[in-house]
Amino acid sequence: MKLCVLDADGVLLNYHQAFKETYEKMFERQCHVVSPTSYLSLKYFGLPDFSEEEMTKFKKEFIQQWNSMMALEGANEAISILKEKNYKIIVLTAIPEEHVQAREENFKKLKMNIDAVIASPVKKKDVNPKKEYLDVLQPHFFVDDYIENFKQLSMNGKKVLIQKNHHDIDDYQQKIKKYEINHVHGNLLDYVRSL
Repeated sequence: MKLCVLDADGVLLNYHQAFKETYEKMFERQCHVVSPTSYLSLKYFGLPDFSEEEMTKFKKEFIQQWNSMMALEGANEAISILKEKNYKIIVLTAIPEEHVQAREENFKKLKMNIDAVIASPVKKKDVNPKKEYLDVLQPHFFVDDYIENFKQLSMNGKKVLIQKNHHDIDDYQQKIKKYEINHVHGNLLDYVRSL
C-alpha cells in the first residue's frame, strides 16, 4: 500500500466558503469574491484586516465550522480514485491538536475515506509546520495549496502544488523552482487522474 499525504483546507475542504459563512454571520454583511487568485480569505473577499478583538472573536466562531466544511469540487471523487489505486491517505493539516476530532467528523460527514488526520500546528513564523512529519512519513506524494508548506522538505516523493495563481504571495513562480515542486495542478482531482 502506497502512502499519500494531503492538506485539508484548499485541497479537500472549501476554506473560503466556510470563512464567508462565518464572516457574514458575525458581521451581518455579505461578502463577495473580489480577488479570486488570492490565497488569504480577507484579500479573496476584499475585506479590511481584522482588529485584534475582531480576530479573537472570529477565530472562536470559525472553529465551530471545522466539523462541517463543504468539500471542494472533485475532492470526493479524487479520494475514491486514490482508494481504488490502493493508497493509504493521511491528511496533514496546520491546526491545533485539539481540533483533529472535528476534522475527522467533517470527513466522515462528507463520506471521505481518510485513514488518519494529523495536526501540524504552526509553532514559529517562517518554519514549515509540516516538514517534521513529512520527513518521517516519506509519502509517495504530498499535496498542498500553500507554497510555503513545501519549504525545506527532505522527502523523496512527489511534491504537488494545487495552484490558484496566488498573486498575493511574493516570488510565487521562483518558489515553485526553489522548493522543487514536481507538479502543479488546478485541483486534486486533476492530479489524481494523471497517476
